Amino acid sequence: MFFLEGLAIGLATLFMIGPVVFILINATIQNGVKSGISVSFGIFFSDTIYVLLISFFGINLLLDNPILNKYLGLIGFLILLGFGLTYTLKKEKIALKSTSNLTHFQNFIKGFSVNFFNPFVLGFWVLIAKYGFDKYQENGSYFLFSLVSGILVIDLAKVFLSKKLIPLLNSNKIFLIYKISGIVMLLFSFRVLYRFLTT
Repeated sequence: MFFLEGLAIGLATLFMIGPVVFILINATIQNGVKSGISVSFGIFFSDTIYVLLISFFGINLLLDNPILNKYLGLIGFLILLGFGLTYTLKKEKIALKSTSNLTHFQNFIKGFSVNFFNPFVLGFWVLIAKYGFDKYQENGSYFLFSLVSGILVIDLAKVFLSKKLIPLLNSNKIFLIYKISGIVMLLFSFRVLYRFLTT
């Protein structure tokens, strides 16, 4: 039962919109499916680290560690600000490419960094872990790992759905997507900064 519920909650993240979604979609649209998959596994790896930390050290490691929260918030702000400015200030038109300018490892790092250094992702895992361990106790870790698996499935689905959009896009539309993505990331960065300054 814990496996099915965890998987279902992971699949439900389809409806969650955050900066990492735009990183995922942009990588796929501009550079192809393999780039999107690399970003997906970067997200998966960062989520897995959170789950391992919670499983081995307990939820209090994240709840009672204000220094960790502060550093994550500051680094998350800088990363999102950097991507936001890069996308927003991009001036040249973007053409569809069959090969990526970035290596798979670089795309992996993009997905990992935007997801891992996001304090709202940390907050999500704290709430989910509390729920999972309260309900399933010794099976709480299995619940969390099944949830991570569901998130990976959804992220891979987003990659392949993004691929379906490619025939409908041209350089002007891709340029607009990048601009919108940049603005969204800037908004998220200032939200993270506000939380960093007020906690």
